[in-house]
Amino acid sequence: MWKLTLSKKIPLEILEKILLTVLIFTIPFNTRKFIYSELKGNDFFTIFIYLSDILLLLIFALRIWRGNLAKLKFDGVVLLVLGFLIVTFFSLLIHYNFLSFYYFFKIVLGILLFFYIYFYFEKDWGSFLLRIFIFSAVLQSLIAIGQFFLQSDFGLKILGEPQLAPDVAGVAKINTDLGKFIRAYGTLVHPNVLGAFLIASIAALVYKMFFLKKSKIDYLFLTLIIGALFFSFSRAAYLAFFIFNFLLLFYIIKFYRVWLKKNYFYIPVILVVIFLLILFFKPFFIDRFHLEKDDSLRWRSFYSRIAVNMIKNNFLLGVGPGNFVRKLNNYTDKPLKNFWEFQPVHNVFLLISAENGLLALVFFVVFFFYCILHLLKSAIKNKDLTAAFLFCLLMSFFILMLFDHYFWSIWQGFLLLCITLGMTCRYLFYLKQNNVNFQSPNSIKTMI
Repeated sequence: MWKLTLSKKIPLEILEKILLTVLIFTIPFNTRKFIYSELKGNDFFTIFIYLSDILLLLIFALRIWRGNLAKLKFDGVVLLVLGFLIVTFFSLLIHYNFLSFYYFFKIVLGILLFFYIYFYFEKDWGSFLLRIFIFSAVLQSLIAIGQFFLQSDFGLKILGEPQLAPDVAGVAKINTDLGKFIRAYGTLVHPNVLGAFLIASIAALVYKMFFLKKSKIDYLFLTLIIGALFFSFSRAAYLAFFIFNFLLLFYIIKFYRVWLKKNYFYIPVILVVIFLLILFFKPFFIDRFHLEKDDSLRWRSFYSRIAVNMIKNNFLLGVGPGNFVRKLNNYTDKPLKNFWEFQPVHNVFLLISAENGLLALVFFVVFFFYCILHLLKSAIKNKDLTAAFLFCLLMSFFILMLFDHYFWSIWQGFLLLCITLGMTCRYLFYLKQNNVNFQSPNSIKTMI
């Protein structure tokens, strides 16, 4: 049985894995090509071709070319995702425009990535990809920390780094008695998106420390990532970080204290790093929690009221994929004028419902909590530490989705969500297929 190859040296299977590795490493890179915009300066009105788009299309093409599609199957997960996609498609048909079609295409691309991971992710490639993801996070952390101290970007436009300076309009800043200071971005489009990426990175690094070969440099990596998370000054990310660690440590103390004994430096390192950061950067930290001075809360409330009105008037199929920002002025007495004022509602669940309808929201919520509940069941019933890690990560994502929109409206955030959900469903399928029953630490088998 011969294998189709691109050359005698590089089988297509290996090339596919190489492209997947590049995709994982470049998740936080905002490398893109401008195509079209309806409102200058506002990404939510703009069409881009991303580096990750090209990588994904190449990966899918190689999979089809190889002809290895035998693993395709229909189950409850697939039906829920397809149900969501069908409802979204009808929403597109009713509210069709060029920008809406683009957002629908991105949804399709993300769902195809989810299916690719769910059907074809290979267990023996997992540990390598986990390390690649961690290295990418460390690179982002170094860039983010440097941005805060320089109060400028590094000029890494090829990686998608935005132009940053305290006097640049639209850049997220902290207003202190010492003046305006930019928040850390990395190469992502916003500090809040950086915060979400770093939460996932901390989960990946801690998982590596617990399950794979641990080294002293892991604690340095952990320090850098926590530092970058701090300088993002994302309050929701702070909360998600706390939720992740609280749930994880509660579970480990209850079921697997032996792991905590082997990684006893984990908690002290986190506490010391956070204490020192707050001690030396107290004015910046405190300013982020002066809510009475924070105008963003008023805007969030404004977008939420509009989202509720959109849902009331378009409860069946919404206003169309990506159309929330285009329809804003139809639901307010005072039309918005500045380009930066046109933003999606800062709540993923409200945004999905407003754009695609309540039925789409039902499909999404049922699917999301299907993942969470099955992970929790395996974590408690089978004492499955891998399921516990994924549960804690998805719960932190859930917190972030309540307070921001980037898991749905920004490509990097959506990409991260699709990969995480794909890995989760792949793991749940692995448990079901192998009828795994964990009862002791020594019997634990994981995807990686």
